[in-house]
Amino acid sequence: MTVRCHSRALRAGLIGGCLALAALVGCGGGAGRPLPTSPAEALAPVVGPLPEGLEVLFHEPRGDAAAVWIVCIPGRWQPHDAAEHRHATLPVNTFMNLVAATARGMVDPGRPAEEACRYTEWRTDDSAGAGQRLVRAFQLATDRGEVTVLETLPDPAGG
Repeated sequence: MTVRCHSRALRAGLIGGCLALAALVGCGGGAGRPLPTSPAEALAPVVGPLPEGLEVLFHEPRGDAAAVWIVCIPGRWQPHDAAEHRHATLPVNTFMNLVAATARGMVDPGRPAEEACRYTEWRTDDSAGAGQRLVRAFQLATDRGEVTVLETLPDPAGG
């Protein structure tokens, strides 16, 4: 079947729409890197071996070096174990609001089992060879297990 566009505006709109769709689904312009097939496979290069029982509750790629995961682990997890890192303690409502905003209300982290959320950040080499990434983790023990919001960002220091 052949479709002919007699209007330049319609033709330009169709071409623009096709290009936008191609960009959205990732056609062209890639560096030839194989894409991870699952959120867990995308997380492993960032934090190393994943703990037994890890469940990915939410994942959102946000560009080359940026992504966010919300995961649940039956016990304690320190994804920053081998990295030089910085710690802070934050109020539980900060964590609950972060989960709600990140997953747009699609994830129920459970009821808090602790008085405070643990925040950790560290830098890691980007496995794609684009320098370093800043990794931020917010962790809270809940009645579901330990819930972690883990975010990667391009290193603001330009590492």
